[in-house]
Amino acid sequence: MTAWFTLERISICVALLCLVHALIVGHRNGKQMPLERLLSRALAGSAIPPAVFLLICAFDKDQIKKLNELGIYLLAAGVALLYVSLSEIFPRPAPEPDVPAKDRVKAESEQIPIHAPARRN
Repeated sequence: MTAWFTLERISICVALLCLVHALIVGHRNGKQMPLERLLSRALAGSAIPPAVFLLICAFDKDQIKKLNELGIYLLAAGVALLYVSLSEIFPRPAPEPDVPAKDRVKAESEQIPIHAPARRN
């Protein structure tokens, strides 16, 4: 009989907890999070238990023998780390704020062109 508290099950539970937390925070703030952010939070959450296990392996060399059973979870941890690293190095530009059309036209008409041709009478 296998133990109930395996790293695989803990990783799935942490991923689900992170996903539910993101949904609750989004609902509380009155905003819907895009699917990409929800999935990235769940993936990052699933990487926490393997990360803790790797930290334990740094101090207890006997635990390294168990690494060969954790291939898919180490892959998930690596993908999460790669995503976080690349998104920090190459951030996406912030979206422009939504401005109603009537305010946009008003703002454009109030702008003075820099190179306006001189009027001749």
